Amino acid sequence: MSRKSSRPARSLTDIRTVAGKGSDASQRGYTNYFEMGALELERLRRSQEREVAMRRVGEIDRRIEEIDAQMARLRSEVDANRAQRAGQEGAAGARQASPSPTRRRTDPQAASKVGASAPLRGGVTRAEPTESASRSGLRIRY
Repeated sequence: MSRKSSRPARSLTDIRTVAGKGSDASQRGYTNYFEMGALELERLRRSQEREVAMRRVGEIDRRIEEIDAQMARLRSEVDANRAQRAGQEGAAGARQASPSPTRRRTDPQAASKVGASAPLRGGVTRAEPTESASRSGLRIRY
């Protein structure tokens, strides 16, 4: 035989604790130490993040310097090739009255010869890659 009680069932809100009942002056020292510890941990994390970010910035700066050096080398090669072509065209211009055109036009039967490239539209042939282009590949880093 169970009897029903007129009292309502107890829940979590009915559990009594001592939280917040202590004097604020005695608990303040502990909370200060806890807050100081949390701030020290945050400072440690932020300093580690900063070191990683500075290392990454250094790597980016070094790569930019490599790119600048590579671009300067390529520019000097282009300038040297341009000067060499100008010297050759100057010597060829003395031999013949009109300079050679930039595009070479050949007849379609010339493409069937061994070593010749296939003609493009209008009988224009594709230029063969130079030796300098084949020895140094394009490197792009992400």
